[in-house]
Amino acid sequence: MYGVPRRIINDAVKKNSSLKIKQKLKYRKVNPYEKNRGEKIPLFELSVESFSLFGLGVGQYFVQLLFYSLLFACMGMILISTMDTYAKEYDHPKGYDSVAQIWSVSCAEPVEVVATENCPDSASSCVAKYRDNCPLHKSAVITDLVFCSVFFFCIFILQYFEGEMEEDLDEAIQSPQDYSIMVTNPPLDATDPDEWYSFFAKFGNVKYVTVSRKNKTLGNILYRKYQFISDYYGGLSAMEDVDPESESDVNSLRYLEKCIRQDLEEEGDSSSPHLDPMLLRAASAIRKQGSSSKIINDDGVPTPGTWDYFWYLTTPSMLYREAMLLYNGGKPYYQHMLAKLDLEVCTAYRNFYAANQVYISFNLESDKRKCLQKLEVADIKHYLPSVYGDEDLIRFRGEHVLNCVECPEADNIIYANTESSTLGRRKLQLIAGCVSGSVLLGLYYFIEVFRSNSLLLTAVVGIVDVNLPFIYYYFASMEDPPDYDDLHDSVLTKLFIARFMISVVFTYFVNVEWADMLTPHVVNNILVIQITVCLFAPVCTFADSYGIFERQFVSRALANTREDMNNWYRGSYWLLSERYSCFAKVITVSLFYALLTPFGVFIAAFALFLTYWLDRYLLLRKWRASPMMDATMSNRFRQMVCFAVAAHMYVTVLLIYGWPHDSAVKVSDIDDTDPDAFHFAYADKIPPWFSYTMAIHPEWMQQSQIDTLTVYNIFTLLAVLLTIYIWVGQRIVEGLRFLFYTGQLVET
Repeated sequence: MYGVPRRIINDAVKKNSSLKIKQKLKYRKVNPYEKNRGEKIPLFELSVESFSLFGLGVGQYFVQLLFYSLLFACMGMILISTMDTYAKEYDHPKGYDSVAQIWSVSCAEPVEVVATENCPDSASSCVAKYRDNCPLHKSAVITDLVFCSVFFFCIFILQYFEGEMEEDLDEAIQSPQDYSIMVTNPPLDATDPDEWYSFFAKFGNVKYVTVSRKNKTLGNILYRKYQFISDYYGGLSAMEDVDPESESDVNSLRYLEKCIRQDLEEEGDSSSPHLDPMLLRAASAIRKQGSSSKIINDDGVPTPGTWDYFWYLTTPSMLYREAMLLYNGGKPYYQHMLAKLDLEVCTAYRNFYAANQVYISFNLESDKRKCLQKLEVADIKHYLPSVYGDEDLIRFRGEHVLNCVECPEADNIIYANTESSTLGRRKLQLIAGCVSGSVLLGLYYFIEVFRSNSLLLTAVVGIVDVNLPFIYYYFASMEDPPDYDDLHDSVLTKLFIARFMISVVFTYFVNVEWADMLTPHVVNNILVIQITVCLFAPVCTFADSYGIFERQFVSRALANTREDMNNWYRGSYWLLSERYSCFAKVITVSLFYALLTPFGVFIAAFALFLTYWLDRYLLLRKWRASPMMDATMSNRFRQMVCFAVAAHMYVTVLLIYGWPHDSAVKVSDIDDTDPDAFHFAYADKIPPWFSYTMAIHPEWMQQSQIDTLTVYNIFTLLAVLLTIYIWVGQRIVEGLRFLFYTGQLVET
C-alpha cells in the first residue's frame, strides 16, 4: 500500500562511485510492498540531490527551486539602485505609498491639452494627453539590462551543473533500466521470446526477454470483465488492505463477504431482489460497529474507517449499479453478462496479436552498452535500410534493421498507448491543441466579465488557475502519449501557455490603455497580480483542499470497489508538470513588468523559497507516489525561463519606446519676446508590435531615449534569437545529428 515515503540503507550504490555520491545516496526509497519498512524519510536531513530517489525529474525540480529562489534574491540586489531611484524621483500619491508601491514607477495621470501640430487627418487642432514630470531614467534601463544578461548566464551555468548531476546520479543509482534496451520496430510476426534471446545472446548474458504485443483490444475486454465482477463483489477484491488491528473493519468486511457469497449460492426465485437485502444487512452490520475514526497505518497515512465504508455502500454509483442489476433480473442477469464476457475473452484469445515492442534485460550493464554500440544506427539507415544494403549492419533475421534505444523506467511507460502510431499521435496532438486553444479563448471572455472589479478579477484568476491542471491533463491524455514523460511534457507546455495568457496577457496587457500604463492604480494592480500569482498557488497546494474534497465527497460518489475507496486515501494526486508550470508562472509574472515593479523580484524569491519547503513537506508526508521520470521537464522548464526573460525584454522595449505613454509633446516656439513660449504637437507613441525600429526613430523621441532604445533593442533581439534557438533550433540540430549519426554510448 502506498503511503509516506520511507528509506533504508542503499545496497545498490556502485562500489566505484565517488565518496560524494555514496554519502548523498546512502539510502534508497522503500518499495510499497517491501517487508522491511525502514524509517520515514526525515524532512530536514535529506539533501537536495537525494530527492532524485523519486526520479531525476523530481530531483532536478527541487534543485531548480532552491537555485532560482537564491538567484532571484541575489539578482534583486542589482535592482536595489533602481528601486531607490523610483522612490526618490517619482511622486507617489496618497493611498499608493506602501513599500512595494514606493519602489515602483508612479507617474501622475495625463492631462488633456490642445495640440496644434501633427494632428490626425490633417486637422488644425486636436485633443491630446500630456504627462509631465515622468522621465525615463537611463540608469534603471542599464540596470535592467545587466540583470537580464546575468540571468541568462546563470541559466546556462545551471544547465551545466544539472547535466553533471544527472550523469553522476544515473551512474550511482542502479535500476532495471540501466540493464535494459527496447526494440521499437520488431517484425510483426516476431513474437517468440526464444528467437529474440538467441539474437541478443551474442552481445552478452541475457537475463530477461519481454515481447509486448498489440493486444489492447484483449486487455480492454479483460478489464471490462474484471470491472463487472468487482462491481458485483463490492469491496471484496481489496480484503488484504484491511488493517488487521481494526476488529470492526475486519468483522464488517467478513460479514459483507459472507452475505455476498450466500447470495450467489442460494437457490430460489430468480426474480427476487437478492442484492438489495444483502446491502441492507451489510450496512446494518457496519452501523452496529459504530462510526470509528480513521485508522492510521504504519506509514502515518489515514485510511477509511467503518463509517466511510457505510457511506461507500450507499453511494450513488453503488446504488445505481445495484438498481440496474435488480432491474435486469438480479443474479441471472449477472450470470448471463459474465458468460457473455467469457465468450468475448475466449474469442479474443484466438486472434493473433503482432509484436509491438521488445524489452531485453542483460545481466551486466557493460553488455547492454556493447549491444547498443553494435546495433544503434543512424535514423536514415533505419528508415531506408535498402539504401544501405552493402554495409555491414547487424540485421535481425538477416534483413531487419532494428531501432534499439535505452529502455525507460518500467513504471514510466504507458503500455496502453504504445500501440499508437506516430502519425496517429500527431493527429491527436493537433485535436488536443485546438480544444485547448478553444478553452483558453472561452476563459478570456469569462475573465472579461469581471474586469471592472479589480478584487473580484484577482479572485477569479486565482480560482481558474487552480483548476487548469485537471483540464489540461485530460486534454494531454487524449494524445496517447507513450510514457509519462511525454504526457507531463504536454501538460506542462499547455499549462504554461494558459497560465501566462491568463495571469499576464488577458489580465493587464490586452485591454489596458498605454496612456494608463504608468499610473499608480495600474502599477498597483500589477503588484497585486504578482503577489497573488506568487503566493496563492503554494498556499492552496499546501492546504490540499482539492484532496480533502476528493476523499470526503468525490470518493463516496465514484468509488466502485473497496480498492477504489482505499485509493482515495493513499495520498493526494499531484503532477510534476503542474508544479513546474507554477514555478515557471512565478518567474514569468515577476519578470514581465520588472522595469515598472522591480520589487516583484523579491516577491518571487520569497515565493520560490516557500514553495521549496512546502513541496518538500508534501512530497515526504502527503503526496501519493508518482512514476519515476527523467529530466525532460527540466529541459522544458529551462526553455520557459529563457522565454520569460526574452518576453520581459520585449515588453521593456515597448515601454521604453512609448515613454511616458502620452500622446503629446511640448514644442518650443521661435519667439524672441518670450523664450519660454511653447505649443503642443500630437505624437502617436503607441509602439510597433512586430517591428524593431533601431535605425529609424520618430521625430518626437529625444536623443537619450533613442540611444537607450537602440542598445536595449540589440540585446533584446539577441535574447529572442537565443530563445528561438533553445526552443526550436536545438531540436532541429539534435534531429539532424540522429538522422545521420549514431549517439553511440561510450563503455564505462
